[in-house]
Amino acid sequence: TWANIVFHKLVPLDYRIATIAQNFLIPFWRDLLLGLGFVDASRETLASLLRKGLSVAIVVGGAEEALDSRPGTNDLTLGTRLGFVRLAL
Repeated sequence: TWANIVFHKLVPLDYRIATIAQNFLIPFWRDLLLGLGFVDASRETLASLLRKGLSVAIVVGGAEEALDSRPGTNDLTLGTRLGFVRLAL
């Protein structure tokens, strides 16, 4: 992907960045994200990429974190969102 071509000299690692599926619903935005190496963060996609030996970075955070934001803190809501941890292990 384009991102891998640009940053390969700095980080010689084949990776993808995973984000929520809703980001791929807007036509031109979808093309930009795909061109930059973003993928859907579904369990099936992540498992497939990991089986192929690719590294995956997950964009965490969402509405709940945004509504709970306070200046000077970095809080993450992970109580019920541990599926990606099980998949990584």
